[in-house]
Amino acid sequence: MHLYHLIPKNLKGDLLLPLNEIKKQDEELYQNHVKKYKGREALMECNIPKLNCKWNDVIFLLPIHPLKIKKTLSDFGISWEPGDWFEIAPDQLKSMETNGVIYKTKPKEKGNFSIEEDEIFDLNVESLSEAQMITDITLAHYQRYKEGKEKYLFTFHGIPHILYKGVISVHSLKRISLSAPTPSI
Repeated sequence: MHLYHLIPKNLKGDLLLPLNEIKKQDEELYQNHVKKYKGREALMECNIPKLNCKWNDVIFLLPIHPLKIKKTLSDFGISWEPGDWFEIAPDQLKSMETNGVIYKTKPKEKGNFSIEEDEIFDLNVESLSEAQMITDITLAHYQRYKEGKEKYLFTFHGIPHILYKGVISVHSLKRISLSAPTPSI
């Protein structure tokens, strides 16, 4: 069981940092990263229950191998070439169970970016194992996008996320590429 993080094209140094830490160190890099929140700026101010911090104070990790996501998108006829990823063993995260939670979003009205208590779950080996699925919310979003009913494809919409409050050294992380031929997962 592993966690995954897309390798930023403009990664500086050997640490993955939350957005608010990037802002302290490099305003230009921060501005480049926040472009993905255009139209969803309110999300960046959301508080995360149990971690007592904001959205921008955590690193987002996927509990699902990105090849599985790529295959699911391909099944919908949607091409996705995201680049390279870090593969992270949970034991590589400091205090994973106290500094991390699982976020399982519920269906919401458009524009509602709140994070509710019942969407946040304790992070442990058992809950992590249960989070390794592409949800019906995700599949429905892919279908609506394919049919032209969604303007934007949010690749990870509805997929459980691991929210980790801390920094992650990339020094010893395995790198995986989705563009190179890889064995099936």
